[in-house]
Amino acid sequence: MSPAHRIIIENLVSQRLSFLFPLLVTAFYFPLIVLTNNNMVPIHTALANPHTHHTHLSHLRFSLPPSPHSNTLSLSHSHSLTMYRRRIKRPPPLVFGKTLKEMGFTINEQGQIINAAGELYKFDLKAKDREYQEAHGRALCVAATQEMRQRMEDDYGMVKVKVPLDIKDDDETSPQANILLSPDARECKRLLVLVPGTLESLGAWSRRLISNHHVEKGSMVDVVKQAREEGFGVVILNPNAHWWIDGEASVTIPIRKDYLMIPYLGSPEEHVDYVLRNLVQNFASKEICFIAHKYGAHSLIQALHAQFDAFKDRVSAIAVIEGTHSIDGFPEPAFQKWWSLNAVGYIQSEAEEKGKIEYKEHAGCNCVKGGTQEFDFTIIDEMPAIFRFLHTRKDRDNTFEKYRETLQPLNMDDPTTAMVAFHVAGGDDDEEEEADEKTAVASISTSSDVDSATEE
Repeated sequence: MSPAHRIIIENLVSQRLSFLFPLLVTAFYFPLIVLTNNNMVPIHTALANPHTHHTHLSHLRFSLPPSPHSNTLSLSHSHSLTMYRRRIKRPPPLVFGKTLKEMGFTINEQGQIINAAGELYKFDLKAKDREYQEAHGRALCVAATQEMRQRMEDDYGMVKVKVPLDIKDDDETSPQANILLSPDARECKRLLVLVPGTLESLGAWSRRLISNHHVEKGSMVDVVKQAREEGFGVVILNPNAHWWIDGEASVTIPIRKDYLMIPYLGSPEEHVDYVLRNLVQNFASKEICFIAHKYGAHSLIQALHAQFDAFKDRVSAIAVIEGTHSIDGFPEPAFQKWWSLNAVGYIQSEAEEKGKIEYKEHAGCNCVKGGTQEFDFTIIDEMPAIFRFLHTRKDRDNTFEKYRETLQPLNMDDPTTAMVAFHVAGGDDDEEEEADEKTAVASISTSSDVDSATEE
């Protein structure tokens, strides 16, 4: 160690800056590895033994690298000086079976995923290999959803339709995605359009519910079954399939570079707008209902706003489950009024608040409290209430101007008819307080065993 180095280190230690000591040791003593005639040697060794390593200080002419991303220093003639950078070897991608059977699982009579020993599948949050757990869980949900899609096709007649719509039936190589339609969707009187949330694949509401609770309720099988029994035609959108990878549509964000974007389907908003504009607008139904989950509500409200003139006299009801949408971006009074008279939100809440109605300004509509704070379970708990709401709109004349200024009587199954009181905090006037006490706040139960509203 040179005297200068020793003085620097002693000063650092005396000034209690010893935390820099490892950095100094690395800077002064870590040998710089170079590539000299295809042999990696420390640079000081190469320079000290020029005849052995065919390198001499006078032969080395350093220049800037040709690009910011290059790690090579140019030398004269055949000599080159290359910084040694350790390459991290990535493990090969995990590969699982494509079906539940191949993965060693099946579905029991209760709609739960079980293994060969009859044990329920459960995602292990404390697993040491978290990456494996997550990849395995995703693959399992994909396989289960594929099985549920096949059931919707076999049992309820749902048919795959390619989008963009100009893709030919025998074309399997062009970037494309599928949506699902019932055979009568184009001509039916009542139409139900289902819009899932972010990252969900075609025919699925929630991967969590599919893998850990019930495959039919976590997928859209239960909703399609009830809709078909009640006479609805059905359209299932696929707003998360943006990428074309290895000859198929993908809802997973790609980490590779060799992928293509599917035309007109570059985002959930684009997908919903495209299908409504180019397909649903041309259907015969004048009683169109929507059920949207989470970000699907955001995509839906944007599409309906953009196509307001085409849909304002054809929409019967809009049910939004845990929606992430906001009415703030659509300031037109006519659209806000129309949305508030047709849309209902179904949101998480404390158990004791179940069934109560609250007007949410950002949502622009009345919202029913579901009585659960468990992630995605509002789908299961509130679906019966949603279908009762849709039933109240059956055979309604949906011409906006005919019901725009009409005050509807309170209907236990139609939350849009609930009159919600707005209380202004900080009022000291006795008459205002007395008026607030006399104002009834609608509390409509969504449970099938309760038949009357309660007043607060």
